[in-house]
Amino acid sequence: MKEKKLEIINSEITIETELKSEAFKLKIQDFVFAKSEGNYVEIWIVDDSLVKPLLKRIKLKDLESFLHNFQNIIRTHRSFLLNKNYIENISGNAQGYKINLKNCKELVPVSRNYLNSFNTQMNL
Repeated sequence: MKEKKLEIINSEITIETELKSEAFKLKIQDFVFAKSEGNYVEIWIVDDSLVKPLLKRIKLKDLESFLHNFQNIIRTHRSFLLNKNYIENISGNAQGYKINLKNCKELVPVSRNYLNSFNTQMNL
């Protein structure tokens, strides 16, 4: 049986870390992208129409497991997760893409290893 993916409608989930005291809540509709920084993850969120980073001590793989039920959260690179609702435009070729995000100066890469799954999820 195929697992049902959830639509984002004002969803807030609790993300647990290895230390219970560092657990945090994340509004899925505000999640723009996440970037791995060793044992930490920069989670970029929309806050008062500005995109700001939060640094949390969690592995990207663990964050991805909390977000895997949401169909618009996709892995684009071994170091990046992305909310496809914030994609403004995509540039690049078969070597990989660069994604511009709404209200954000950061470029999110799509590596060659993730191109096929990205193209499928984006209907490209």
